[in-house]
Amino acid sequence: MGRRVRSWFFYGIMLMGIFVVGRFLMQQSPQFANQCCACVMYPFLVVQHRIIEPMRHWHIEKRRIQELEQRIGELLSECSELQAAVIALKAEIGFFDMTKELINFKKRYDGDDAIVAQIITKNFTDREHYFLIDAGKRHGVRQNMVACYKNCLLGRVVEVFPWYSKVVAITDNRCKVAAYCAKTQATGIHEGTRDLDATALNFVSHLSAITKGDYIISSGEGHVFPRGFGLGEIVSSKHDGLFHCIKVKPFVDLKTINCCCIWHRGIDESATLANS
Repeated sequence: MGRRVRSWFFYGIMLMGIFVVGRFLMQQSPQFANQCCACVMYPFLVVQHRIIEPMRHWHIEKRRIQELEQRIGELLSECSELQAAVIALKAEIGFFDMTKELINFKKRYDGDDAIVAQIITKNFTDREHYFLIDAGKRHGVRQNMVACYKNCLLGRVVEVFPWYSKVVAITDNRCKVAAYCAKTQATGIHEGTRDLDATALNFVSHLSAITKGDYIISSGEGHVFPRGFGLGEIVSSKHDGLFHCIKVKPFVDLKTINCCCIWHRGIDESATLANS
């Protein structure tokens, strides 16, 4: 404590001495006194210019940065809201584009009972090929109704639950469709091979003509599948005793399809056949 008092006392004496000397110099030579004051003040001016001013500008810039950051946060929030709105609109547009052709297809027939459904999950394994749709018993779906997409068969409904249904795909070997070749009229049974890229047309007589690229169309024989819906295109054929072994490429890529129409057996087949 005593050392601090002595220091302040010393600084006070020194300042008083400077004041007295300065006053004396002012009385004797004002010009010299002004030069001395200028020399004494110069370091303080330099300090103010090089330290205090940058600090003042730094505080101003910091405040501006904070204001900009706040504004950026507000803009990002607005951007997120707009992005959410755009995503919702794109989803609606995408779903509309995805289903409008099915709806137009549905309107071409006397199919008031047809149901447009979305595919909610797919299961394509070595054991079975099926997919689930978001329409069930409450929507009017019944067992053995037919799933199709743009005049092409996808499969048939095998299980129906209140809110969804299970459809076995035409690529599953349990799904058998009576069919014929559009050009040569050769008849056979279309069967799945559990391969998404290849199915088969079996039990076609070796006496029947087979043309590569010919379309395979459902014949309507049986109690499930209607006549006039596309199944696939012939890619190869070879003899196997009394029958042809015909490899077919499905018209529809089940990996990418997202929706379908569900029909009952009693649709207007003449209209379908006319458009096949």
